[in-house]
Amino acid sequence: MTNSERLYQEARASIGKDMSPTQSEFGCAEAVSSIIRILLPDFPLIPGTYTLWELLKKDHRFSEIEKYEVGAIIISPTGTSEISGNISGHVGICGKHQIISNNSNTGLVDTHITKDIWDDYFGTRLRFPIYYFKLV
Repeated sequence: MTNSERLYQEARASIGKDMSPTQSEFGCAEAVSSIIRILLPDFPLIPGTYTLWELLKKDHRFSEIEKYEVGAIIISPTGTSEISGNISGHVGICGKHQIISNNSNTGLVDTHITKDIWDDYFGTRLRFPIYYFKLV
């Protein structure tokens, strides 16, 4: 099993759980970093998408890839939208049909977003870039 497949399996096992216990809302980066920590115990607990994106770019255990792939991390970092204002980004782990991420409404990890929804909402409407990172 590849590391990306292992990350996907850990993300699936996290569905229905609170993986962002220190965040009262918007816990997506903490949830994803908590899931990564299951495989990489020295990975820091990251509270924000921009900080997580910066770390993923520098961490040699991750490689930026061009497209959606099961087990990859999908991220549209806060602060990178072409629209001015305080617009929150999002991060999740790519699943077979849906993205596994924290749901700010419930505080639990679920599969409430598909790739098409992400592309439309974050990419088209909010004009965020969409990045993918693979655990190598």
